Amino acid sequence: MIQYGEATEAKFIEINLTGTTLGDKSEIEIEFEYQVEDNIHTTTMRTFDMSRLTDTPCKVVLYDPMSPDKSIVMDGLPSSIYSDELTGQFRANPLHCVLPLLAAIVCGEIVAIVVLAVRAF
Repeated sequence: MIQYGEATEAKFIEINLTGTTLGDKSEIEIEFEYQVEDNIHTTTMRTFDMSRLTDTPCKVVLYDPMSPDKSIVMDGLPSSIYSDELTGQFRANPLHCVLPLLAAIVCGEIVAIVVLAVRAF
């Protein structure tokens, strides 16, 4: 996992189909190339929606300075995860974590009430 890293620009290289499908959508693998010092590295992202990854010819890649071949395309992150500009750490939007939990609690309470009502008859 890359928690701290260096950012650099990566350019789009190619798109390949992975053979995986989800309904009528095909999964694709997008390859990007970036340079660290004099070395060229590549990174890939798999997605069913390539619009966020191919909207510009270059993307920001976060790589591990101790192992530059380990990287992640920033636009490939889920929208609930963002980079905190003050600390440089990744954060998750708390609403994306709390709302499903609240929904599960409410549904559980409704099921409990229904079960108690059925047992009462």
